[in-house]
Amino acid sequence: MKNHFLIPILFLFLALSSYSQSPQGIPYQAVMRNADGSVMASSPVNLTLMIHDGTANGTVVYQESHALTSNAQGLVSCVVGNGVVSQGNFSNINWGSGPKFLHVMMGTTDLGTQQLMSVPYALYTEETNLRVSPTGDTLTIGGSSIVVPGISAVNTTSLTIGQDYQGGKLAYVYQPGDIGYVAGEVHGLIAAPQDLSGWNYSWGCYGTEIVGANGIEVGSGLQNSLEIITSGCGDAVVGCTTNNFGGYNDWYLPSINELIIINTNIGGLVNTATYWSSTQINSDFAYRLSVSGNSAFQVNKYNSNYVFVRCARSF
Repeated sequence: MKNHFLIPILFLFLALSSYSQSPQGIPYQAVMRNADGSVMASSPVNLTLMIHDGTANGTVVYQESHALTSNAQGLVSCVVGNGVVSQGNFSNINWGSGPKFLHVMMGTTDLGTQQLMSVPYALYTEETNLRVSPTGDTLTIGGSSIVVPGISAVNTTSLTIGQDYQGGKLAYVYQPGDIGYVAGEVHGLIAAPQDLSGWNYSWGCYGTEIVGANGIEVGSGLQNSLEIITSGCGDAVVGCTTNNFGGYNDWYLPSINELIIINTNIGGLVNTATYWSSTQINSDFAYRLSVSGNSAFQVNKYNSNYVFVRCARSF
């Protein structure tokens, strides 16, 4: 059996010790992960939640259990106070008697204890609109929204095409139908911040047709590049895969459609030049991008006349 752990995402304890009435519940969320760090996606999760009085090892004044199922991002959500009670009464907890600590168990695995921090109970009433987005990455309380870290790569609304992002410039966010698109997650294409040094790169591998390096679609550049590297040739590709921009070392030569998107969305390419793509046509030819026309044309793989290289990576 795998060992599991969680990343606590948000403890929202809406109570104030000066109020006599107790909160109706404590919204609780966590991202469940396996011991190897992988997300425990779409899996049954049985949690036991205990509230300790005074200290992390203090008397258990309340205990309940929840049978949950994590979502595609490993997120589980529940409300402490709405589970199957095995000890105490949630409404009878004396919140004003001192600190309270939430202790979480998954089966027999201890997932840790954390102090419940207070904010005004008036914020949490019958009328408060509390909900989690379908992708599981945003918690909304009334009219305010909080992006919950660690659930998805990033919330779409926080991204802007052309912004500095993960070692380069954000060029594109994958859409349904794109290679690399995952429903409920955010992935996309990042262009390197500048060209590789020099402008006389050949594609390489002239006379050799590389199986699997013919992808033109958005998201296919990485696979093209891997196939070229595996073949043991490819000057332009090697220039990308051996480079390190912004602390990242997973750069590759973009496909022709990825190059067109980079030129369209963020620009910055030499207008009078051409750029190699990783899209092979056959044993002798591959696609290059004409920057001025933002269009593809085929060129001999050995040709290196005024040819630039702009690398890319995906997230």
